[in-house]
Amino acid sequence: MGVFVNDAQVWSIIGVLAATLVAMVIGLFTVVTHTMRVQFDSVREGFTSLRHEMNARFVAVDAHFNAVDARFDAMEHRIEGMDRDIQLVITKVFGTDEGRV
Repeated sequence: MGVFVNDAQVWSIIGVLAATLVAMVIGLFTVVTHTMRVQFDSVREGFTSLRHEMNARFVAVDAHFNAVDARFDAMEHRIEGMDRDIQLVITKVFGTDEGRV
């Protein structure tokens, strides 16, 4: 007791199976494409936030270097003042250098 099908039924079954296969491939391709797009957007957002964080850190480092430069400038000003004061003391103690060679 078997099932007998004619040619039209066989081609109908083949058509349904082919359409199902094509629909599954298209659906899978759509899902994979959407997933990849979402993941790439996530990576892009990660790089953007990393760029913003790095820029903020560079700004902080620049501010720190500016503060260090200001401290060096103040120290240089103090040293120049001390040099002037020491030259004045040496001149007072030892006299002037006008006659020496």
